[in-house]
Amino acid sequence: MGGRAGVGALRAVDLGSDGSGGELITVAAGGSRRPRADGELPRSQRYFRMQARTVYRHAVHRTTASSRLLLERAGWSPQSVVCHSSGSVGSDE
Repeated sequence: MGGRAGVGALRAVDLGSDGSGGELITVAAGGSRRPRADGELPRSQRYFRMQARTVYRHAVHRTTASSRLLLERAGWSPQSVVCHSSGSVGSDE
């Protein structure tokens, strides 16, 4: 990537998305396929559905692969970075 590579510079980018797994999160209604009119939809179709465990495993795999790719592109080792997650897994808090 061109430009300056100083502190805070973006050295590598990977969105980590390949379009697979779309069937793991579905929305029965809403949007352009089935627009929602208030009171018109059954309760079961008002919310999205997700295969949570499979989505979680997919996310962990993709995040790990993306992180490794970015470290390689930037020329960094895993020991040279500090990772942070804003979420908490397995906690009821």
